[in-house]
Amino acid sequence: MLTKKEKERLFLEKYLDQLEEKFEIESTESPDFILTRNNYKIGCEITDFYSDYSDTGSILKRSEVYVNRLHKIARKRIKERYPKGYSITIHYNHIVINHLKFIEEAKSLEEEIRNYINERQIINPTPNIRRVTILKRNHSTIINLSVTSNYEDTKEEYINCIVKSKSQLASKWFSNFESNWLIICAGASRSSDLDLRDISSNDKFELHNWNKIILVDIFTSEILEIKENSKINYIAF
Repeated sequence: MLTKKEKERLFLEKYLDQLEEKFEIESTESPDFILTRNNYKIGCEITDFYSDYSDTGSILKRSEVYVNRLHKIARKRIKERYPKGYSITIHYNHIVINHLKFIEEAKSLEEEIRNYINERQIINPTPNIRRVTILKRNHSTIINLSVTSNYEDTKEEYINCIVKSKSQLASKWFSNFESNWLIICAGASRSSDLDLRDISSNDKFELHNWNKIILVDIFTSEILEIKENSKINYIAF
């Protein structure tokens, strides 16, 4: 499985292919990547889109991390107890309301499933799980993950908040490069809804010293470029 950095680099390479521009790409700690062509250097930072992004972080992102870790532990425990005969779907809340210890919540879930394994549905088995559905099957047990959708229309202020925050973090290296790009990606995570069709102009965007803002919808393979004093540019890859 690719690391987050490797995935970011793959996307960056695809994006540059669409521009038909050849750069040497260097992975660094800060910025994420340095692009070089004929001694012209670009600092490039890549981040995920979350609609609740703030200076203190994202509750949606923290919830997603919690659910992923909890599901990994719960899946292992349930499959060890029931290696064959079931298709079980665990429906998590999209916002984690109680950050318990992963193992404790996984144990509680396993106990609830053991007690109600012959039922088709278990309601609110633990604080962060809405329900569990259980179907009997003649194959190895499958444990599915489901999270309630929290889709919201894309708003410029969501993006501006990310741009401003990333600019503050990047200010220490801005002057090292001839140009600085910020790439904001949606689609790599369950909680990062970004619909580029909701954006029609760049009038409400603030660049905060970035030379180019690049919005990416991985699901639709669409890219939107925002530059100062320039019309929005849409690209499909």
